[in-house]
Amino acid sequence: MSHPTVVVRAEAVRHVGGYWDHGVSEDWDLYLKLAQFGHLANVSVPVLRYNYNFGSINSTQLATVRRNIGLAIVNYRRRETGWTELGPSEHLRSLTVLARLRLSREVASLQHYRQFLLCRAEGRQLLAWWHLGVCACLWPEQSVRRILSRLRR
Repeated sequence: MSHPTVVVRAEAVRHVGGYWDHGVSEDWDLYLKLAQFGHLANVSVPVLRYNYNFGSINSTQLATVRRNIGLAIVNYRRRETGWTELGPSEHLRSLTVLARLRLSREVASLQHYRQFLLCRAEGRQLLAWWHLGVCACLWPEQSVRRILSRLRR
């Protein structure tokens, strides 16, 4: 779901408590809370063309965005089991060393993927492909998903 395209009833947002106060990725938390109380769906036609901006929160605070997405997912699961939600610092402390390494690897991979897109747009093909190779090595499972998605189009 892309945040600028979401249509939702205000009373539904109020019912689930609205956005959290933990900063970025508040949309992920909201969607997961809404999914616990109703049906979410995507339309089958594109309604937005998104241009990535290297000055956006999704770029400048990528590690925090990824950490908070993980927090939203953990809290979704905790709500499902009746446990209390975690805050960002509690969530970070609860991560294992392997989970922290995976998060770092995913963030680095996404940064290289965005550099690939930028270099390709600027015509620096050799450097673009180098960034894509690093991206694929850091997070191969995501790279396979991207390739399969492109092949399906």
